[in-house]
This record gives sequence, structure tokens and C-alpha cells, in this order.
Amino acid sequence: MHRTTTVLLAIAALALAGCSSSGNSPKPTPTVTVTRAPKLSAAAQRAACVDAWADAIDAGASADDTPKACKGLADSAQLDAYMAGLHERNKRAQASFQACTGDPSCTEAP
Repeated sequence: MHRTTTVLLAIAALALAGCSSSGNSPKPTPTVTVTRAPKLSAAAQRAACVDAWADAIDAGASADDTPKACKGLADSAQLDAYMAGLHERNKRAQASFQACTGDPSCTEAP
């Protein structure tokens, strides 16, 4: 389960990194997926959705920009995952800020 979450986070990070590239690159060629990802358990899908929301909110997404990891969840579960993702994003931001305030070489708060 931990490995699946890590893989999903890596995929989400790569997808977000690909979306932020400049428009000067040549047209991308389509890729073909040969294998299907195994279905996640409800708990694993929720955890992946929460992490995806935390990453998306940190990147500036709105509540209407549902991450792919959240597709297939009921509306109430998506709302719960959004709120948990918002909480997770805030925890990450607080930890980053605390690390900066404890580091004399940090000259700008994250």
C-alpha cells in the first residue's frame, strides 16, 4: 500500500511538472499504456486523493480542479479528501516555515 501511494505521488508530480513546461517545446507525441494499474483499495484511493489535493492546492488549484487520483470517489468522499488535503498542505507549509525559522541561513520564508 505504501509503495502504491508513492507511485501515485510520483505520477502526480510528473504530471504537474509536465503541465508547467513552457509553450516553446515541440508537440508531444502520444504515449501508449500497455498495462493497467491495479485497482486501489478504498483507503489507498482516499490517501492518494488527499495527497493529490495537497499537491494541487500547493500548486494553486481551486476546489473545482479535481485531481485524477480522486476520480471515482463519491462527492462526499471527494469533499472529505479535499478538506484533508487542505489540512495536509497546511501542515506541510507550517513544517517548511518552522524549518526556515530554525535555520539562520534561511533568509526568506517559504
